[in-house]
Amino acid sequence: MMKKVLLGWLLCIVGVPMLYLFAGRELMLEAIEGKAPAWFNQILETFYPRFAIEKHRFDTHFFLSKADQVVIRFSLVQMFLLVFTSAYIFKLPFRNQVNAFWDTPVSVRQVHWLRVLFYLGMLFFTYDWFYYLDLVRPAEIFYKPLLLLRILNIDFPSVPVSGIVFGLLMLSYAGVIFWVKPVSCSIISTLLFVLMQGWLYSFEKIDHTFSTLTYAALIMPFLVYEQQKAFRAASPQQAAWPLQLIRVCIAMVYVMAGLEKLLIAGTEWFNPESFRSYLFLHQAPAGLWVAQSDVLCTILPFGAMLFQLGFCSILFFRRLTPFVLLAGIGFHAGTYILLEVGWYFNAWIFVYIFFIDWTWLDPYLPNRQTRATLTDGFQ
Repeated sequence: MMKKVLLGWLLCIVGVPMLYLFAGRELMLEAIEGKAPAWFNQILETFYPRFAIEKHRFDTHFFLSKADQVVIRFSLVQMFLLVFTSAYIFKLPFRNQVNAFWDTPVSVRQVHWLRVLFYLGMLFFTYDWFYYLDLVRPAEIFYKPLLLLRILNIDFPSVPVSGIVFGLLMLSYAGVIFWVKPVSCSIISTLLFVLMQGWLYSFEKIDHTFSTLTYAALIMPFLVYEQQKAFRAASPQQAAWPLQLIRVCIAMVYVMAGLEKLLIAGTEWFNPESFRSYLFLHQAPAGLWVAQSDVLCTILPFGAMLFQLGFCSILFFRRLTPFVLLAGIGFHAGTYILLEVGWYFNAWIFVYIFFIDWTWLDPYLPNRQTRATLTDGFQ
């Protein structure tokens, strides 16, 4: 039975690109020319709201290449998942390694510090969101809700509503940090964080500033729940699968960013002229200085690609952790210096806390609180 399921999966992986090649590409051309069926236009409007505007700004090749990328990436991801699933089912040693990766316990003391640091960080990155919502309020006429907000029929908030939501967000952070209904507060903080982020990104301006932070926020309630279970069982260890999942998500974002560059640019990514064009586009003083050197314009993009594709090594070789994290700090600092994108400290660097052992902070806890961490004192 399982072999039939896997075979059907494989046929779907082959069938989707074939269907796209013989029908999807033609529909895309018709959409660009304004001749596509209504149902296809509706799909484009749902997943690419700016298509109606941008088809007048870019040529046909641009949109066809983007459509090709969607199909290629879908096929690659599905093929990877198929190979992984097959190996897990039929290869016992591989299955044991995977299970060991997810079943590794973690100290509740480590999670205690991660919980406090993470929600303090969330507070740092969102404390001014009420101000930003008020800042974009004059442009409310241009509000085009993201897909999730559109499905839930959520409009742009009034001042009282945004104030209430923001206040609840801040209170939920405090609840998790001070262990007041921590699981409920972590869920509320995640939902409100996503909601407010959706409001801010519903003006056709979306970036990836909080990508890794959002993934971590979505999984943190599970980590807090496992911590609560450990407290109630008076256990010094807890299940680490949510922590491992957060680490995997962070690593895969970097890997996928690297693969995106390779899939779009191919070997041209390593051409010094490609990197030089980015530097000239952003006009940062340090970037313009680097642009004068073919050597630097070759080494730097190669190093960036090596870092992004190699970030996943941190999941399996813990001794590499300090080197990979330092490389990440250098990568983001370099992006700011050369392209003036981001800053020296940002949400991407902040989530590195999930790869660091924080139990060295234990001596700074009051003795009573340390004992409570190892027993059921936070029930």
